[in-house]
Amino acid sequence: SSALDAAIGTVSDNAKQIEQVSDSTFKLTKNGLSSIRELEEKAAQTNRIIKEVRSDIDELSKRSKNITSIVKVISGVAEQTRLLSLNASIEAARAGEAGRGFAVVAEEVKNLAEKTAAAAHNIANIVKENEQQTEMTVKKADSTEIIISEQNDALEKAILSFNEISDSMEALVKKVQAIKLSTGEMVGHKDQVLGAIQNISSVSQQTAATTQEVTASFDKQVHEMKAFQKNAEQLEKEAQRLKDAISIFKV
Repeated sequence: SSALDAAIGTVSDNAKQIEQVSDSTFKLTKNGLSSIRELEEKAAQTNRIIKEVRSDIDELSKRSKNITSIVKVISGVAEQTRLLSLNASIEAARAGEAGRGFAVVAEEVKNLAEKTAAAAHNIANIVKENEQQTEMTVKKADSTEIIISEQNDALEKAILSFNEISDSMEALVKKVQAIKLSTGEMVGHKDQVLGAIQNISSVSQQTAATTQEVTASFDKQVHEMKAFQKNAEQLEKEAQRLKDAISIFKV
């Protein structure tokens, strides 16, 4: 009885421990799955922002190209103005004293044209640098999109794995609970089982005693039969001798 109690108690304790560990693992799996889904949502938001930035960069690149075209036009006009002012200065010099005032104006126009050309050149350099920076940003955005896409794939696989783990742990918890229930039923039926075993033992002992009695009686009967057989043989011998004696008188 004590050994059976100990065995059932051990099974019950182990089942409780497994249930606790399984339940904790199940909760951790659920929390991990929730965190992964939250991370997936953050990654999706980041991906949307990157696409918006990419769209803004594309628009900025188009405007930079437009500015470059305008700067080229300005540079062309400035160069033409400088050439025209140079020609005007030459004509003013030919006109002598009468063209002196016009020569001053032509010189100012030439200076303005040169300043305009220099400013246009600076703008062109700035726009070119912006375009280079934009191209680098676009490449980084493309790389980031690829990384986020790979991250999303990894997250999807992780979600599938966590779902499988969650399902397995849920099934394990149910099985452990079934073991606990069966153990409880074993405890409930233990006394009945022990009573039945004791009854079987008692019946076995009674059967053994009866068997011994039957064996002893049988041995006694065998002994008596042997004695009877011996007496019968003795009587047979006596009868033969009597028969022999009677045959003498007949002669």
